[in-house]
Amino acid sequence: MLHPHTSNVINRRSFVRASLSGLGLGLPFSHRGAAILPKPPQQDPGAILTKAASREVVLTFMDNYSVPGMSMAIAKNGQLQYSEGFGYADKDSREKTTTHHLFRIASISKPFTAVAIMRLAEERKVRLSDRVFGSASLLGSDYGQPPFKRYVDEITVEHLMTHTAGGWTNDDSDPMFRHQEFDHRALIAWAISEVGLKYRPGTRFAYSNFGYCILGRVIEKVTGLSYEAAVQKYVLDDCGIHRMKIGGNTLAERVADEDEQAAVVGDAHRADGEGGEVRVGDVVHEEPDDRRRGLREGLRRTV
Repeated sequence: MLHPHTSNVINRRSFVRASLSGLGLGLPFSHRGAAILPKPPQQDPGAILTKAASREVVLTFMDNYSVPGMSMAIAKNGQLQYSEGFGYADKDSREKTTTHHLFRIASISKPFTAVAIMRLAEERKVRLSDRVFGSASLLGSDYGQPPFKRYVDEITVEHLMTHTAGGWTNDDSDPMFRHQEFDHRALIAWAISEVGLKYRPGTRFAYSNFGYCILGRVIEKVTGLSYEAAVQKYVLDDCGIHRMKIGGNTLAERVADEDEQAAVVGDAHRADGEGGEVRVGDVVHEEPDDRRRGLREGLRRTV
């Protein structure tokens, strides 16, 4: 995320895309290195060149987009090779960015939601074919009574995960950026009764922030936990990650070591499942067991 006062503003998806493609990193939390990584080996002979080239990419990116501060980590063959902070975490106080600082990850929150759903599917608490709204569905009448808008009662968990629900896409009509005064319940109730789907579910791809907001509510309904607590239990604990949190909505809600530059857009808690600005921490240097390898691979594949 860029500082709200920077001159060259890019949206969160462009920032994430540029960061991952420019640095050539595959992990969803690459900018923080927040994966379970084994203990670093002896310096690779090519690491000096890699470090120099990587630093140049970062510095060029920061200069092009007026980014005050960022951090990165590089892993090779499952081994952490390099991590470094750049610029300032707080320009006013001249606090320098380190690899310990926490950053917002915006829509990279979605892979954590998807992995949580898959963990629940493994435990037979949910099926990807389960319908989400209407009679005999996961959410039932929690968000209003039928009739809903066309096709809403045909939506399944898989449709939401794969952005094939048939609408609610990431454009000017995106429900997630409308009615900022609504909480989850009011927003979903309004959308399924007032915002129609363009296509029958399963027939078209349309990237949907709102779909992942709904998945967050599915996770809460099935587990009886808050979204944040459920992701911690079903995903993060097994990865050895303990410093990830849903972002606050104001600078006053910053936690210790959170980077100051992240712009606050809308209600981060309302956007939890789709882009709740989850803060990333914890570079854990330990040998991952089979479950942790599987979770890490699952996160990589959902990006």
